[in-house]
Amino acid sequence: MLVSGTLDIIATALAHLLGIDDAIGTRCAVEAGRYTAKPPLLHPFGIAKKEIAKQLSRDFVISSENTVALANSRSDLPLLELAGTAVAVRPDSRLQRAARSLHWEVIGQKKQRLKWLKGPGSEQRVYERRDS
Repeated sequence: MLVSGTLDIIATALAHLLGIDDAIGTRCAVEAGRYTAKPPLLHPFGIAKKEIAKQLSRDFVISSENTVALANSRSDLPLLELAGTAVAVRPDSRLQRAARSLHWEVIGQKKQRLKWLKGPGSEQRVYERRDS
């Protein structure tokens, strides 16, 4: 089972590509076949993602110690703390610090991006480092 904060149609397609039977993703409100601007009906994010994982563990009678969670964001810390095996994949800086202190496996490293900005009233380029 894949649980992701991405749109459910994307999570389902990704699960299929990975050979995973089912997926839960963000379910948006739809009217007349179109997404609306209403809040999502389901958004697996932060504590909500952890609660979904706990419910899945109960439904499938699987101890959380026998689960694996992979995540890249500090918002996934509650889910990672629940899992028997936690893996940080290209984590943001806060998750990377937590993963190191908790001795979780870390796969890859998020590269810093340089954002090009133009200085006010000039063509001079200013570089801004972003960790995201």
